[in-house]
Amino acid sequence: MNKSTFESLPNEILLIIFRYLSSFQLCQALLHVKNSRIEHLLTSIRHSLDISSMHYDQLYQFLSNINNDTTKRFTALIDTLVLRGASTACLMLCYLTTWGKV
Repeated sequence: MNKSTFESLPNEILLIIFRYLSSFQLCQALLHVKNSRIEHLLTSIRHSLDISSMHYDQLYQFLSNINNDTTKRFTALIDTLVLRGASTACLMLCYLTTWGKV
């Protein structure tokens, strides 16, 4: 019996697995993987960042690491930014204006 690894799965199976994760979770988990095939798959699909579905701690960590290489690679993949509700947009705007990013 042969051993299978995550990287040995066919592209079709990986893309099905990717559908179960948000773009944030997907990139947070896989951007550190040094595998050109997985990186190609990550860049071949559309990514949206739905801030309203993120926990405050995740959003804070993401925004405070905005100059991190992994964060830069992830933000380069984002096609759409989703802001639902005034509280989420206000939180992000307040954070960015406080830290002088806007």
